[in-house]
Amino acid sequence: MTSREPLNPVVHRLVTAINAGDRDAFLVTLTPHAALTDDGHTRSLRDWIGREIFSAPGHMNVEHEEEEEDGPHLLARTATTPGERCRPSGASR
Repeated sequence: MTSREPLNPVVHRLVTAINAGDRDAFLVTLTPHAALTDDGHTRSLRDWIGREIFSAPGHMNVEHEEEEEDGPHLLARTATTPGERCRPSGASR
């Protein structure tokens, strides 16, 4: 597994915030009107990141990043417990 720092500065700040467990840094990186849809349904962004990102210590390793017409696309591996092997997680914009 090869991990690297994201080239896109916004993605870099988000990944850094996730890896530091810093919810405030994560939120300040987003636009004030950022919205989240999950499976086509609008969700509370703060509730979702609390449950899916910041409820357990986690780490994200970015393996591949590319800029597409609709924004950055990532291939990353995530782990939620210390020493756990990171598992694949496709993330995009």
